[in-house]
Amino acid sequence: GQVSETQLDDRPIEFARVADNRVGLEYKFGYAVSLDLSGGSEASGGGTLVKYDFENDQSEVWDFGKDKEPGEFVFVERDSAKSEDDGWLIGYVYNKAEDRSILAVLDATAPGEAPLAEGILAHKTQHLNIKVDSSGTAGYHIGKSPDERSIAIAKKYNIDLTKQRARQFSRADFDDFDIIYAM
Repeated sequence: GQVSETQLDDRPIEFARVADNRVGLEYKFGYAVSLDLSGGSEASGGGTLVKYDFENDQSEVWDFGKDKEPGEFVFVERDSAKSEDDGWLIGYVYNKAEDRSILAVLDATAPGEAPLAEGILAHKTQHLNIKVDSSGTAGYHIGKSPDERSIAIAKKYNIDLTKQRARQFSRADFDDFDIIYAM
């Protein structure tokens, strides 16, 4: 076979990825991280995730915001995928201002929409006898529902987030849960 090289756009991007099951085959979509280097130094002012649609020569961008630097995202295909981008993009995003990272789970069909996480895990494990919960270290969202955009995206895939409410992590969680993931 032949290999060719083509510049995707003028943004500075990391190595673009395609879904692992498409490597070496024809593919429609690719994903890459772009950092804002407009400050004139190697320090980033923030970053975006870029989804490339190679068939239509288009791209969509998910902007993580100022001082938030995404790492490389991977594509995870949905069990009953109906299209090449039917799944999730999963990756870490470092927040320089807070000196912490989060694990972001984005709908790959619409990466510019709100992130999803707890609802997907609860849905995927509902047949198991386990409890899935999430909490934050700060208390300013206690009792609030997920963002409307997250609820709408999850609903498209028959995942109900409407009963979720934000809560603060507590010392009792160490007794109540066998495994605790910090993101």
